[in-house]
Amino acid sequence: MLYFRGCVVREKLPQIEMATCMVLKKAGIDYDIWDGEECCGSFLLRTGFTDDALQVMHKTLQNLRNETILVSCAGCYNTLKNDYKKYLGVELDVIHTSQLFSNLIKQGIIKPEKLAVNVCYHDPCHLGRHCGEYQAPREVLDSVAHLVPMENEKENSHCCGAGEG
Repeated sequence: MLYFRGCVVREKLPQIEMATCMVLKKAGIDYDIWDGEECCGSFLLRTGFTDDALQVMHKTLQNLRNETILVSCAGCYNTLKNDYKKYLGVELDVIHTSQLFSNLIKQGIIKPEKLAVNVCYHDPCHLGRHCGEYQAPREVLDSVAHLVPMENEKENSHCCGAGEG
């Protein structure tokens, strides 16, 4: 398994990488991190730089073939899962951390401690609307806290405006 951190996690939110690696280690999952990891191309695609995105995607693809790719970022998930198929004609084996963690919890491999707190979850457009994944993040959150539904959620969730550049 290759943990593809993505630009945002790698450059701006390293605590997500640290937490993900901690869970993977606790679960006994063997994984690699690509030292020279580059962008998946999502930001370039979303902001209209399709030619530049395709160059980045072709370059990045060379290091992703024949790998199960784990991502924390909803934008990377959508791009690697859908856009690489659409633009490059390749289907990659991609899994979002929420999907993996949900499966690990269901199998009893990791057993989170449930806290006495209420949480809400905002569905990222890339994970929800574009990929149809609404359940896994909720299952993970519900295993660690009391999940309170939002008025507008799942396919009715409001866009935060950041995922499209």
